[in-house]
Amino acid sequence: MDNRTYRENFIRNNFQAETDDYVLISNFFKRVTAYEKQYGKTLEEGYTKDEYLQLINSLGTVALSTFRNTKVRLRKYVEQLNNDEIISSEAVSALEEISYDMIEFGTAFSNRFFKDFGDLQWELEMVLRAADKIDDRVFYSAFSAIYLAWCGLTSQETLNLKREDIGINYINVGNRTIIPNATIMAYLNEYKNATVYYVQTRSEIAFWYKESPWLMRTYKSERVSRNSLTTMISNLSTYNEVETRKFNEDTQEYETEVVRRNRGFTYDKVYWSGVFYRAYVYEGQNGKISAADKETLATLFPQSRGRKAADSFKLYQEYKKYFYPERSKQ
Repeated sequence: MDNRTYRENFIRNNFQAETDDYVLISNFFKRVTAYEKQYGKTLEEGYTKDEYLQLINSLGTVALSTFRNTKVRLRKYVEQLNNDEIISSEAVSALEEISYDMIEFGTAFSNRFFKDFGDLQWELEMVLRAADKIDDRVFYSAFSAIYLAWCGLTSQETLNLKREDIGINYINVGNRTIIPNATIMAYLNEYKNATVYYVQTRSEIAFWYKESPWLMRTYKSERVSRNSLTTMISNLSTYNEVETRKFNEDTQEYETEVVRRNRGFTYDKVYWSGVFYRAYVYEGQNGKISAADKETLATLFPQSRGRKAADSFKLYQEYKKYFYPERSKQ
């Protein structure tokens, strides 16, 4: 029985088909399999502690909650392999020895987060350069959502915003008011008042926004849906490629190579980057945040998608250690 059959049986016996959990575990093992092909050894051959650690690092594990989920999924599977006498109990124990503080974040942090607003803005400018559109306003909806995520609005709050909620230098979000930077406010006001943008095909075509009270709108819809929001942001990653010139030693000539930079966009990625950067600024103004200060933690690290403030604070420490090593030593 090959490893694919073992995994298919494991998934089929433990998860109900076509459920969210089934999809999640299937996608998880696809990523594990991709790593194994590159590494040249499978879980069914028995991993050591270092090999498990290498695998977990390769999966881009950053958040504590993600680490826990990853370890639980691996544990269930390797325990099953041990019960079936495919691997030894030592291979199961090796996984148990791994803790969150052993994870080497490395480039995972640069791919998972933006250091600051300048870093985010540079990435958006790269999208504009790569896309080379006749009218940059084609990105109004997607870029506005990115900016709102940076400001700390949840995706639902962004979808609920009305055009009248956008002031000259502020945003009204429910019962609170947010004061973003001037770049963001100028862009949101342009989008708020926009009526049309142009796309060049064989000829120049005008796309008129639907008349709508909602800020997040397109030429197709008066109000952007959650699925559409996710799609328009992820589509920005299609422009996440750059051309590089490499010298070929054999031909003694320079060759052009297209490289994917792996710094794509998701709403959560931008949202948490903004949260962590604001926490960094807060510490610069008010001193180091204490893990015992529950009120400040709750304010700076809002609970989202099951992630508790304390877990977010731990992840923030790693973010700070990676992007601002001198501050983290203080």
